[in-house]
Amino acid sequence: MAGDGASYESSATRCFSARELSGLVASLGSGGALCPLVVQGESMRPTLREGMDTVYLRSVGPGDEVRPGDIVFFWRDERVVLHRVVGVAGPGILKVNGDGQLWCEEVPREKVFAVVERVQRGRRVMGARTGLLGAWGALWRVLLPVRGLLWRAPGPLKRLVRGAGRAVRGGDDSWAS
Repeated sequence: MAGDGASYESSATRCFSARELSGLVASLGSGGALCPLVVQGESMRPTLREGMDTVYLRSVGPGDEVRPGDIVFFWRDERVVLHRVVGVAGPGILKVNGDGQLWCEEVPREKVFAVVERVQRGRRVMGARTGLLGAWGALWRVLLPVRGLLWRAPGPLKRLVRGAGRAVRGGDDSWAS
């Protein structure tokens, strides 16, 4: 898959269990193959939208780098979760947060089995770590302490923040709110 904004086909023709999905991603290995996954759940909103966005996952092993800003796929008990790394809580412990949440959790690094490389909505494909989506992730991490205030802000301020988000993410209104 090229990172040039080409359109990728994705369809939800089969629902995989969490264990099947993690096995599928792990089977890709480190050869650079990516596994598409249609986003389910609202925890990563406003960045990712349920049913509208497809993330392309790259398998990561214990020795692979995972850094703040990365959107990772990890095990939480018997479920798999897609959240952003917002920091390091200690040796081998990542601090993660859903972009649509105000709280963080600590996840052992060995629970992370994939990193999002690309995000697709419609025909638009963006790198998750670089460019405008990477800048949006950095901004959203910085705003974590004040997100609650932003969500309770009056209408004009919310429109200003949404407009800033659209500008950072490339001006596409479908990525906002």
